[in-house]
Amino acid sequence: MLQKPGGEWWFEISVRRPLSLVLCIDASMSIAGQKKRFAALALATFLLMFDRDRKAVVTFESQSRLLKAFGDDTSIENLIGRWLDQDFGGTTHMEAGLEDALKLERAVSKTDTRLATVLVTDGKYTTGRNPIYLAKAFRHLIVLTLGDDVFGKDLCRKLSKLGHGEMHSVPEIEALPSALIQVGRNLARGVNSIER
Repeated sequence: MLQKPGGEWWFEISVRRPLSLVLCIDASMSIAGQKKRFAALALATFLLMFDRDRKAVVTFESQSRLLKAFGDDTSIENLIGRWLDQDFGGTTHMEAGLEDALKLERAVSKTDTRLATVLVTDGKYTTGRNPIYLAKAFRHLIVLTLGDDVFGKDLCRKLSKLGHGEMHSVPEIEALPSALIQVGRNLARGVNSIER
């Protein structure tokens, strides 16, 4: 609140423009067991941070799975149930996950100027092609790299750079919720680079 010398009061109000977010999460064997619970906590936290924004969630293991589409009003509790009910096994088909995330982006890209995709992965794929060719098509690809595999980090770095985004290292799965919170805060502040 500001006051002019003449006694008039002026108010300054800032309103954050809504975002459209695609969360693409590895659900392969590397996230099995206790790790899937930390990932569930991270997923719930991230979705709660953006309760008024458009969100979609894609998971991938041997194939890609749409957990939540844009416009799907499934509760967070049900969404976490869907996440925990997955098999968390098989191979890692990152290409399929990114293809589906890109389809979701393209479905809203003409109407939404503030659009980002967040990829959570260890950077290792065991099925499909190297997904690097998909990166340039993303509006703003943020990659959270789980673990410390050198080759996985290298791929994640390239994906984020070509995808007009950034990479964040998450050394342990237990740090994923706080890493997603930080990414969420940066996005909520209106990171200029997500607008193209």
